Amino acid sequence: MNAKMSKSHRILFRIDADSQSGLGHLMRCTALAEALRDRGWIAVFCLYTGKKHLPQVIRRQNFAVVPIRLQSRSHLGRRNDLFQVLKSGEKSRTKIIIVDSYSIPDSYLKRLKRLGWFVVCLDDHGERALPVDVVVNGNVGAEALPYKPHETTRRLLGPAFALLRKEFSQVRKKVGIPPIRRRVQRVLLCFGGSDPLDHTSRVLGWLEAMPDTFSIDILMTSLFPNRVALRALARQSRR
Repeated sequence: MNAKMSKSHRILFRIDADSQSGLGHLMRCTALAEALRDRGWIAVFCLYTGKKHLPQVIRRQNFAVVPIRLQSRSHLGRRNDLFQVLKSGEKSRTKIIIVDSYSIPDSYLKRLKRLGWFVVCLDDHGERALPVDVVVNGNVGAEALPYKPHETTRRLLGPAFALLRKEFSQVRKKVGIPPIRRRVQRVLLCFGGSDPLDHTSRVLGWLEAMPDTFSIDILMTSLFPNRVALRALARQSRR
């Protein structure tokens, strides 16, 4: 990649992610950043992690990172947050940003727009007007959410726009689309990157009580605080 391309094809990602929250946002943004990198773009992550170390997924995929330095999580989305993003854009010579954080208020997004930025917002709820250029929501049923976009906002809604890592997006090419079975035979249980409220154990108990016959796969990471207990429950499971 030549110097000219590296300057004109940079894009910022503004995310919050630590061991308690935001890891799902980080994973879908790294999936998007990886796809953009395949097309010649360079992703720069403006990332707030509190006092935690950078998530391993960032280091593993060799993305550029600019830490957002704030006194505490309560300062997310305020003037100093925005100032650091603007400085990162100036240094990277880009005014294109993808925001995936519920801590960023509408005023922050409006300020970016007024300063000439092209703003993409990843959203899951459709509860805000979102004064941005593009809204992306890849969830099932997103098309029916009551979005109130600005006239120039483009909406990319529904599973056709889901942001999947290559491990998942390439499965269809390898094995095709599996048929939809009339009876559930296998359940995948996953509650994000850390599940600090231990929803996994609770739902596992509900599934165990069901009379139906199916197997259960539990997906968890090293950040799960109760992973030892979950492994013990899995060994005792009749599924």
